[in-house]
Amino acid sequence: MIPLSRDKLQILHGKQPYWPNSIFRVYIKPAAEQIGLAKRIGWHTFRHTFGTILNANGVNPKVIQELLRHTNLKVTMDTYVQAISDEKRHAQNKVVEMLLPGIRKAVI
Repeated sequence: MIPLSRDKLQILHGKQPYWPNSIFRVYIKPAAEQIGLAKRIGWHTFRHTFGTILNANGVNPKVIQELLRHTNLKVTMDTYVQAISDEKRHAQNKVVEMLLPGIRKAVI
């Protein structure tokens, strides 16, 4: 986590006007570079990340759809939410358990 100084927090908490492009240029882009993220990112990247994190934490897909303000669930789940590898592994283990009761879970 990148520590924010008191003056940076004032900007983010609305005590001074802020411009989204300035916040991106001054805080987000340097933080991404600091952690070695070479991939191109933008504001839209956060929508995908937000949806994926909510999904990974068990939030109801309908709630995710509403938070992202999509008109239908298909767009949310097919475009904005990705299954993380632990979720995929868990889903695969559930299928194996249904097909072969009593089998030990796969260790990967």
